[in-house]
Amino acid sequence: LLANLVKPANARVLEVRPRAGTIAESLRRLYNADVSVMPMWESQKFLLKELYGFDAHGLIDYDHFQIPFEGRFDLIVCNHILVHAVRPAEFLREVHAHLNPGGYMYLYNEPEDRQVLEEGKSIIAHLNPLHMQTFDKSAMVRALAASGFEVTFIKARNSSFLVLARAVDGKVSWTP
Repeated sequence: LLANLVKPANARVLEVRPRAGTIAESLRRLYNADVSVMPMWESQKFLLKELYGFDAHGLIDYDHFQIPFEGRFDLIVCNHILVHAVRPAEFLREVHAHLNPGGYMYLYNEPEDRQVLEEGKSIIAHLNPLHMQTFDKSAMVRALAASGFEVTFIKARNSSFLVLARAVDGKVSWTP
């Protein structure tokens, strides 16, 4: 998806909440991307260093999310993070501020609200205290548009979203 829609050759990329760093390493190895990573835990920080030599700066703060890197990125890849953001509008503003104009944010593993509303999963068990919000497709598009992102690709897979959104200067048209 990223190779076909973003064209990441020689791009500056940030991966937020990588599991083992395979996306970041693939982009670096296959597309000569300049990659930075922001893990969630110290153990991930260690793993990223040992496996691929990535030096992670800081850990994710879901309450007051900040990107600890200078400059802007062409692509920011986010794994299952919007659901955890205590302040989702602030999170999206921070990501937007660190993207080049026309740069992309790729969200994946963002749970659909239908897991609880239609599939009968327990709201308490599934939306545990660490999951702050979920979206349906139209709400996801509206939330991103309200924060200056134009959705270029969105698909639900296994009740989770894959979303590619482009940072737009100025307002994106959306209906509340």
